[in-house]
Amino acid sequence: YDFWGAAIKAHRPIAGGFSVNAGYRHREGFNGGDLKEDRLSGGLSYAVNKKSDLGVTYYRTRSGGNDNDAIGVGLTHKF
Repeated sequence: YDFWGAAIKAHRPIAGGFSVNAGYRHREGFNGGDLKEDRLSGGLSYAVNKKSDLGVTYYRTRSGGNDNDAIGVGLTHKF
């Protein structure tokens, strides 16, 4: 697919090593292509130590008139 996209994401520490995040992403195909997608996300992460975070994120994706919900679990390691 050839497409363009734009996204925004906010990340905010709260307390005790926890942080919250929220985001929005839009992708769309050039010249009226088949791809048109909007995604909202929100999540919570915990700083396991200074270099590693463990998090969970909820995603709601709308694409082609279909809504999909997903939950992602991730480990981020900073080098």
